[in-house]
Amino acid sequence: MTDLRRILLRAIAACALAAALLPSHAAAVVRGDYRFENDLTNSSGSLPSLTPIGPGQPTFHGEIVEGSEVVVYEFPTDNGLEITPLTGMAGNVYSIVMLVRLDHVTGASRLIDFKDGASDCGFYVVDGAPAIECGAAGMPSICANTWVQVVLTRSANDTVRIYVNGNLQLEYDDTAGDTALTEESLRFFRDNECTFPCGEESGGAVARILVHDTVLRRNFIEDLVVQECGDLNSSGTITASDALGALKAAVGTGCCQIEFCDVAEPPGVLASDALAILKAAVDQEIDLSCG
Repeated sequence: MTDLRRILLRAIAACALAAALLPSHAAAVVRGDYRFENDLTNSSGSLPSLTPIGPGQPTFHGEIVEGSEVVVYEFPTDNGLEITPLTGMAGNVYSIVMLVRLDHVTGASRLIDFKDGASDCGFYVVDGAPAIECGAAGMPSICANTWVQVVLTRSANDTVRIYVNGNLQLEYDDTAGDTALTEESLRFFRDNECTFPCGEESGGAVARILVHDTVLRRNFIEDLVVQECGDLNSSGTITASDALGALKAAVGTGCCQIEFCDVAEPPGVLASDALAILKAAVDQEIDLSCG
């Protein structure tokens, strides 16, 4: 792929993302937009700033995410963030968008705690799969040390849907209300409070959190994904390291998110996908096709 084509594709994707995140979008009333630009403030909507919870010292630093250098918030294991109070947000209908990178996905790592640290139920990544404890789990689709966009929506009929990089990975009926919001708080990355080491947390980094008071449409969620097919590490450029990552995944010694590394027929991550990505990295004429 030529440099000009890459630039044009990234520009188009960036415009689509900007349009998708406009607060005036009919299907996406933003109550919180946390961009982590060296602070934890809310840039849009009525929710308060995020506050750190737990031990350890989080930091801000620059990192390449989806092809752009941005400031991200790096948090250690056992540390997290919370929004408190959730004035006007208590109830069953909402959407949460997260752009996050976890240090590990083996075992269980909490992403969202809905019950102010008082319940083991909530949103986790379990062995690479999005899961609602005490509900249901999807298929493995999240790699460690890799930026991923995760979206959780909850509708008035108690249907919870979880999307990973724009793909629906989990849908279930939460009649028990394990994901219903309360006025107290909404917590991220830190597990529920307990009197012994729970171990269901991972350190990592977050580049964006958005909270909406409505259910995002599926096409809207798909439009939020701007990462390019074949760009496994979200650097904005396809390189030989992306091809190596695909090859490791193909032979079972690594992990790649299939929506970016399964670039050619037949389905599945194979050595032929790694070869195709390598050809794109050295600007040979080849069309990569994901999804």
